[in-house]
Amino acid sequence: MMRSSPNIPEGAERVFEAESLFHAQTLVAVLADHDIEALAAPHIQHGTGVHPDAATGPIPVITRAADAAEARAILADVAANAQHIDWDSEIEHEAAAPQMRTGGMPLVARLGLIAGLLILGLIFIGMILTIVL
Repeated sequence: MMRSSPNIPEGAERVFEAESLFHAQTLVAVLADHDIEALAAPHIQHGTGVHPDAATGPIPVITRAADAAEARAILADVAANAQHIDWDSEIEHEAAAPQMRTGGMPLVARLGLIAGLLILGLIFIGMILTIVL
């Protein structure tokens, strides 16, 4: 069960400075998986008291002071494990995935468009001839 307090800021301690709000919220989720309540707190950094929609870093990640040491240890462990991921290999794998076709509209769609435009043109010509004659 997660150790929680209704509003962390009383007795809160910064455990990490994230690069963005997304990064901070990801770290909050990691800590929640380890039963530590944390908060991405951009309003503390920006001094507004308001949670901006698209805050830019650094964004403090805060926890209760009693959980701070454990939270730092968990985040350090996660960072160490992430160092072992071969990101270049993942990128090359994605690059080898089949690419979407970019040659324009398929032939059937082109023929349908041409037929539709011809029908609209004939209707328009018919309306004009009805008015003129």
